[in-house]
Amino acid sequence: MNLRTIVWIIALLPPFSPATARELTVDSSITEVTVYSDRALVSRQAQVELQVGEHSYLFDNLPARIDGDSLQVSGAGGAELRDVRHKTVFLSDSPDPTVQTTKMELEKLQDKQRELADQLDQAEAAKTFVKGMTAHLTSSSVKQRPLQWDTQKWQSMLNFYREKLAILDQEIRTTLAKQRDVKKDIERVSRKLAKLEPGKREKHQVQVVLRASKALPSELVLRYIVHGPSWQPVYDLRVNGNGKSLQLQYGAKIRQNSGEDWRQVALQLSTAKVNVSGTAPELQPWRVAPMPPPVRLRRQGIMKKSMSKPSTTREAAPAPLRPTIQAPPVTVHAQASSVLFAVGGRNTIAGDNNDHKVTIALHNLPAQFRYEAVPKLSPYAYLKAKINNNTEFPLLPGISQIFYDNQFIAKSRLKFVAPGESFWADLGVDESIKVERKRIKKYQKEQGVFSKETQWVYRYEINLKNRKGSPAKLIVHDQFPLSGHKQIKVALLKPNYVKDTDGLKKNAMNFLQWHLELAPGAEKVLTLEYAVSYPQGMVVQGLE
Repeated sequence: MNLRTIVWIIALLPPFSPATARELTVDSSITEVTVYSDRALVSRQAQVELQVGEHSYLFDNLPARIDGDSLQVSGAGGAELRDVRHKTVFLSDSPDPTVQTTKMELEKLQDKQRELADQLDQAEAAKTFVKGMTAHLTSSSVKQRPLQWDTQKWQSMLNFYREKLAILDQEIRTTLAKQRDVKKDIERVSRKLAKLEPGKREKHQVQVVLRASKALPSELVLRYIVHGPSWQPVYDLRVNGNGKSLQLQYGAKIRQNSGEDWRQVALQLSTAKVNVSGTAPELQPWRVAPMPPPVRLRRQGIMKKSMSKPSTTREAAPAPLRPTIQAPPVTVHAQASSVLFAVGGRNTIAGDNNDHKVTIALHNLPAQFRYEAVPKLSPYAYLKAKINNNTEFPLLPGISQIFYDNQFIAKSRLKFVAPGESFWADLGVDESIKVERKRIKKYQKEQGVFSKETQWVYRYEINLKNRKGSPAKLIVHDQFPLSGHKQIKVALLKPNYVKDTDGLKKNAMNFLQWHLELAPGAEKVLTLEYAVSYPQGMVVQGLE
């Protein structure tokens, strides 16, 4: 069978005896990775020299979270695939050389730790001996001979005592410092060993058995799913200070701790829902049965009724056989929310469970800018942009970082945006637009002769100023109260509203919008005035 690319389906091949195959561990490297929301499809490539006959090739030290049901093998050459199988090997039966080397390193460090402990004990004992000897020589016991007050001898003894203690103290300090270093090394090597021997201290392998009718070079590609890796979209929105352009950097944060580093790989990011089994589900018979009568249970002389529930009976059926070789979809789906991104160049993602950021695309998007202010709640004007997604791919929900003239402003969040759709992005505060709201007047009036009413009148002023060197479109939001009782009347006095216009809008909740365009350096004052009337003696809540 001479094909450039061969995909072998194991389920179609006749059985064989792996004991007859000559096993060889191959040197493989990761060439491609497709990352999904909670897993990754990894492609490993190995070059082999096929010889006539049947041979077993071993991909060794694979990740612990490999999915054995997701194996896929392909290759170029004229060989027949006889078998592919996933094996779990316990290290106690077949020790990994790396584990054994690490264990020997740990044992040497533990021996060094014990040696330093002995040295410390000896130095402490010598120090105790020197102190004891000095105390004995200087003792004034009556049974001893009278002390000889030879100053030269005493000076020599004192010098000996001090020098010896200084040497011992230095030795103790040095030994303690070495102990600390060895302890750190033991902790480091222990962590390394724990990573090499997780859980049950096992490793994973994939065995590929080929039969060749003639000697020839061949390429083996092993693909498998590994659980755990993930990615999420992130965005940088960069606004030019002149308010005329916006640059979108579409990126991704990738995280993985599969146990292997992805070095210089072709990287793809997919939003597809991975179906590892590759088998369509089958419907089972669905029957509806009458509810059985209550069953009385007698226990310790007490009658109890069991509360039975309607049950749905399903006819048992054998589970469908799973294909030996399966792979997740890696093409762009028709749905806008499912897409495959090919990240340019070669990328390295370490298996350290840290976030690694890659750039998917960089686009200058058409945008319309405006400011919005809610002076009742905040004294700032907020810059917003209406952006058109003119790219060929959707913008997925994710965190966006906002930069204004290369200065970080704030973080926001983008919602899903399909190609061709527009969306509003919050771009943070711009203090060059001044916004100030203050209450000018609040007074009470009594009105009516026979049925007297209490009326409160409120007046506010909103001062706006554009301190930019360019015009600024601004929407100002405010409100006046809603009546919560038929005897409470609320009237808007200013502004004079009849119906919605381009400059003034009001909705059913008494929210007001002023639509303005302020020239550079322009100032404007908006007035909000309203009256609230209710029967005298009524206690009203909610007024300012």
